[in-house]
Amino acid sequence: MDEKIKKTLKEIHEVHQKRKKQKENPNKFWNKYEGTIQFLIIFFFTFIVPCIVVYGALHLIEWIKSIIHF
Repeated sequence: MDEKIKKTLKEIHEVHQKRKKQKENPNKFWNKYEGTIQFLIIFFFTFIVPCIVVYGALHLIEWIKSIIHF
């Protein structure tokens, strides 16, 4: 049982060291622009996509109205 705990702690330590090394490495693209990329993704899905959906829905309504008129 004690060996299992030591092995698990060693694995956790290795994973932690890898993540720490990734964060400290300034040359990685994702580490450098992570906040900007997350902001753009959130902005895209909360503002641009709903605008496109509403725009398409309005055109669909106008198209249906034009069919009903004739």
